[in-house]
Amino acid sequence: MPFLKVFILLNFLFISTSQASIWLGQQIPDNGFTHASIGQEIDSKVREVMFDGNIPGLTLAVTKRGRLVFTKGYGYSNWSAQNPMQPNSRAAIGSTTKVLVSMGMMHLLHNQRSYGLGTKVYGPEGILKGQDYEDAYTNGLKKHYPIVGMAINRRNRVITWYSDGVYTVGNESDLSAHRGPRPYTFPPGKGPKDVVDMVFGGRTGNVVTYFRDKTFAFGKVNDLDSFFYSGEDNKYKTASKKGAEQIIGIAADTRRDVFYAFYDDGTVSSGDSMSNLSNLWVRSFLTEGDQNKRYKVIAMARSDNGNILAWYRKGKYSRGTSLRIGATTPDGTYEMREVESSIRPWKQAYRNITIENLLTHTSGLVRSGKRALTRLKYSDALAQYQDDYEIPYKYIHRYVLSTSPLLFRPGNSRSYSNHGMGLTGHLIKKISGQNWYQYIRDNLLNPVGLGNIAPVGQYHIPAIDSRHHSVNGDNVSVLASPNWPNSGSAAGSLRSSSQDLAALLVRTDGLANYPDFLPGDVLQRMETRPFPNIASGQAIGWQVSCMSTRGQACESAMLNHNGASKYGTSYMAKYKSYPLSCEGENVTVDDVNVVVIANSGSVSVSDLKKIMNYAAWSAGRNSIPSSYDLFQSNPN
Repeated sequence: MPFLKVFILLNFLFISTSQASIWLGQQIPDNGFTHASIGQEIDSKVREVMFDGNIPGLTLAVTKRGRLVFTKGYGYSNWSAQNPMQPNSRAAIGSTTKVLVSMGMMHLLHNQRSYGLGTKVYGPEGILKGQDYEDAYTNGLKKHYPIVGMAINRRNRVITWYSDGVYTVGNESDLSAHRGPRPYTFPPGKGPKDVVDMVFGGRTGNVVTYFRDKTFAFGKVNDLDSFFYSGEDNKYKTASKKGAEQIIGIAADTRRDVFYAFYDDGTVSSGDSMSNLSNLWVRSFLTEGDQNKRYKVIAMARSDNGNILAWYRKGKYSRGTSLRIGATTPDGTYEMREVESSIRPWKQAYRNITIENLLTHTSGLVRSGKRALTRLKYSDALAQYQDDYEIPYKYIHRYVLSTSPLLFRPGNSRSYSNHGMGLTGHLIKKISGQNWYQYIRDNLLNPVGLGNIAPVGQYHIPAIDSRHHSVNGDNVSVLASPNWPNSGSAAGSLRSSSQDLAALLVRTDGLANYPDFLPGDVLQRMETRPFPNIASGQAIGWQVSCMSTRGQACESAMLNHNGASKYGTSYMAKYKSYPLSCEGENVTVDDVNVVVIANSGSVSVSDLKKIMNYAAWSAGRNSIPSSYDLFQSNPN
């Protein structure tokens, strides 16, 4: 056999082996009901995607003009036991939970007329008036204002960069001892609140500035990116499972290329380049005296003789080693130049956050909260709670506020925020007196027989609960089901069957088949885009793809949300005069809803979208009698 043919054959065998499907050599079972005009073609597409995408099991439901026309389970609810998925099999829906939480909040606002979408979250006019919240976000701001970052150069001089755009040169106790203020510049689009810390970069002797988005700049004292800015494609690395928001300070050996990153959980990592802060080692450090002092650090640096210095709020500093912060000088004091308060505008920004900002990801809050880190910071107050899921949300929220300032002023941009939706759940409880899920269950779900939509770790029903699966190559693992003491986060803790979510959607469509549980004007408000100029793809709770618009409203739209968690993956959409093209045929799909839920967190949401769009296209192109409704005849 010629060499080229041998190479091609071996390459084919390698690709086939490395991409082997979990379904190789076996048929994908299905169970359920469908109108004959769409069943065969949807079955074919689902099996194709499940085979290629290594999906152990899923449910799929389709409604057309308010009627259920397709509901099936495919694959296995328990891969090990080979139990088939049924149309009513439940799996985790992840962030698709946010749509239901948004509906719950809109229902609450409609019935509690003293609150509205414009109601403020913080401050005297807000729902969360407590001083604890203001103290938390003020402390978070003080990490960046008025001191942005500090570093020690090879001459053992302390350089301090301030939020008003100037730097000084001094020593550890007098930050302006050697040179008064001189101007400096940030990379375009960056500012004080984006900075984690700054160092003189090892043997290069130039300044490295680390940002919260894990990008970094390399430049001079007065021009922070004069040499380069890393950009999104070349981010720096932190210790495993630690985000940049956990870093309290960064230091560097100015004689060698050794860098140190200190984290608020009491660990320190070391790396051998400005872009890798953790590839040498990760260890624990102690803070002399009060261990909670690490939460007050505003900057850290390494002196030429190997000491680690830490500067704190309220004019305190310490000197020690990388493993014993403050061991030599635990309680020194320092003087800095007077700076006109620069946190006042940002404190006002927090007070401007509204409920509408939370529901549209325009609040500026960061992506997620951290239960374990919350317990560590508030250990005394939380000692009574044995399980992390028992921790009251107010503490999780205060941890986020105290460690991660707003990404932008509310309503000025959009950034997806799990924490913002978790906070929405907290507000539902503050307003109604009920846990966020209990409110939704009592007011939206139970009245229409949809109580099986429930948190993953509660309300277990073995007969309909699919097991959670993890897929690695062609290996499928069945995961243990969690047990939670409460409902979990409003950002993504629910599970459901596709059939039940489809039943929910037909109660939001304005059609006569089933009564809507929200008034028409409220539903219309949910489906419009409050901030079309800065968040053109965001409605209230929903993400939206607009093909034609009229002001804030979309006349041709696909309202959708997906979710991915350890336990499952989902996609849900409402199609309104929305064009789809499959197999070379263009169809305008109207009044069609599709839900698809997989019982594995290893599934790609793009694979579920393929199934979802194809099922919508099939329902849109085929004629189905108005008398056909599986909600009325389906035995499940």
